[in-house]
Amino acid sequence: MNIGETYIGKWWLPSEEESEFQGVLTVESNGDFVLNFLKDSTSINFEKKYRNQTEFSAIVGIAKENKTGKEFSFKLLNAYITYSSISRLSNFKIKTYSVLRSKSSEFSTDLKFDKLSLRTDLIDDWFNIYGYDFSIQYQKKQNFKLQYLQPDPIKLYTSNVFDIEAFFSVGHNLTFDSEFTSKQLVFLNLYFHKPKSFEELKTNIRKIRDFFTLANGAPINIHKTVFTKEVEGKKNPNFNFDFYQKSRFKNKIPTYLQARRMLINYDLIKNSSQDVFLNWFEKYDKLKFLMNNYFGSLYNEYKYTEDKFLDFIFSIEVYHRGKYGGFNFKNDAYLKIRSRILNCIDNSSDKQWLEARLKDYTENTLQSRLKHILEINELSLDGLIENKEEFLKQVVETRHYHVHSFVKNEEFVVRDVVVLSQITRKLGIIIQAVLLSELGFEQDVINKRLKKNSPIDFN
Repeated sequence: MNIGETYIGKWWLPSEEESEFQGVLTVESNGDFVLNFLKDSTSINFEKKYRNQTEFSAIVGIAKENKTGKEFSFKLLNAYITYSSISRLSNFKIKTYSVLRSKSSEFSTDLKFDKLSLRTDLIDDWFNIYGYDFSIQYQKKQNFKLQYLQPDPIKLYTSNVFDIEAFFSVGHNLTFDSEFTSKQLVFLNLYFHKPKSFEELKTNIRKIRDFFTLANGAPINIHKTVFTKEVEGKKNPNFNFDFYQKSRFKNKIPTYLQARRMLINYDLIKNSSQDVFLNWFEKYDKLKFLMNNYFGSLYNEYKYTEDKFLDFIFSIEVYHRGKYGGFNFKNDAYLKIRSRILNCIDNSSDKQWLEARLKDYTENTLQSRLKHILEINELSLDGLIENKEEFLKQVVETRHYHVHSFVKNEEFVVRDVVVLSQITRKLGIIIQAVLLSELGFEQDVINKRLKKNSPIDFN
């Protein structure tokens, strides 16, 4: 569905088919999906009927595209009323950010799906596998021969919940056109062993998107999403639903980013894709705060540099706390003495009082956490930071300045946006190294991939 498209048809609430009305669904310039009621299309007074209801889990309908006349069924998900008027029914609007569109006549809102298909930015380059054979014969006339041998599906991952396969297909324009264009497309197909609801599948979309954002070293878009309900019997076509969702993010693929410069490409993991994806799916939820802050910041183009800097710092802090704990990770002897002293106190309130005050003196600081991250990823990050002591002081003091408004060493506070942007990029590369390490890559491999992918020159 493209901006400016309109669909006119009949719409209703799943539980209230008798409340059917006519309306026009429009894809507005900002990406919103807006359903406008047609004036006098029904005798129902919607203002009165839904006076106390402003949100709808789903609205279904069947409508034709205005230009082509093609008919589709729709499910508008998590819709809400944006404006209404008693005197002018035509101004009664419903807006949504998520739409399911299908050529089928299946209107059930509790439908469960067997397959999820995704196509992302750079997915063709990521695999770098093509099935074309092109030859030219020079005779009296110039002839050419084009053959396409479809590559076999590639199994990337299998589990007791779902399998992931790469599926290759080819598309072309009409053969009698003066110019013939043929292009191979790659889709990621997720096959679920048991049917899943729409909401259950949505989480997988984000996990796949974030994996390929990490793999490519830059934020990517998902261009096509299809939910499939398989129907038994060869004569019965499957129910396919295209999923459309508003996204403010408009990806600009960096000019320096090519297949050979990706952080992770298929050639790198083709013999270990099962382990890599297993680590990704198992650790994604465990590292959810790191994932949410890091990827959330990448996909927000409107964030100030200072805010992105704080997001990356918080991501590193949360990751370190979750993996290495809150107390000084090197001082085991102190922790033993501390535990022995606390065990000697019988009164629980006194024990809590002392424990709280001891914690202030033993919990890891931001500087100690970041220093430890740099130490354990030293080979991965070799050449990234020239002066580590100065870098640590700049990060810590700048963070304190923005969070607490006061600092001990003001000379290390970075106020220049350009310099702060460079530091923020380096923090992003540190997070990339951490995630690649969690996926099981060796540090020498990580360092080589980071150097190829990064726009920042390593020393």
